Amino acid sequence: MQASALGALLKQARKRTGKTRQALSAEAGVSVRLVAEFERGQRPNVSLDTALRLFDLVGMGVSVQLRDASVQQPGTSYLDDPSFAARAARRRATWTGRHVLMHDDDSPVHVPQSAEEALGAVWRVSQLAHAVTEAPAAKNSRPRRARRKDA
Repeated sequence: MQASALGALLKQARKRTGKTRQALSAEAGVSVRLVAEFERGQRPNVSLDTALRLFDLVGMGVSVQLRDASVQQPGTSYLDDPSFAARAARRRATWTGRHVLMHDDDSPVHVPQSAEEALGAVWRVSQLAHAVTEAPAAKNSRPRRARRKDA
């Protein structure tokens, strides 16, 4: 079945339950844009767990039929894992939906000249982002001033 057909089914079920796209997206922990694009068939690359979560929230079920004709219900055991939920919550908390430059000054943005250079830049930004999200929260938001020894 194509993504556009699944999106149309999701839209029908959502309307039948009386939910808005905003309400469904809030319950599923995804953006309203994702729900809208999925319903219109413009988002064929929605992850399986997101699609299953959306379907479940509007009362749809999904079954998988193996070639030997036995029917299996897809499991969501990894979704119940607290570390998965914690990582997903951390990603959602850091997403702002706006473009952020990764440098502080007004210098021109450097454009990588090779795939290796671009990959290295992505790796460095990923390492910085990981360090920021894993850093313990500071007790004070203001930095402490150093004391003068001669005072």
